[in-house]
Amino acid sequence: MSLPKLTLEDFLGLDFDVASFGHREHVYAAWLALSRFGDREGAERYAQTLRSLTVKLGVPDKYHETITRFYLMLIGERLRQHRDEPWRDFEARNADLFDKALLSRYYSRARIQSTEAHRHFLLPDRIAAAA
Repeated sequence: MSLPKLTLEDFLGLDFDVASFGHREHVYAAWLALSRFGDREGAERYAQTLRSLTVKLGVPDKYHETITRFYLMLIGERLRQHRDEPWRDFEARNADLFDKALLSRYYSRARIQSTEAHRHFLLPDRIAAAA
């Protein structure tokens, strides 16, 4: 696969084509932010940018705190294991991050769809099966 056509600066500045910003690009932007700024600052910048994007698009309720933070934690943990790994290697080694069923291994539908999960990070209520 080719690299997403997105830079960290474009993402943080909301200067990119939203129509081509799918799940893969979300993961890539998170990888870029965490790689550059580290776990804490990278996660905050990424989450704030997503919140700003939903406001800019007129859909602020679309931002989901639990999903955002959960993916940031997974990406951050895996990135720490292979700090200097290029994106293509990270992407190939972490195919599960691109499978939307991943979330259902950790969260029940009721929990992830709750208002509380949208507004605040909730811990998973399921234990993921070993891969």
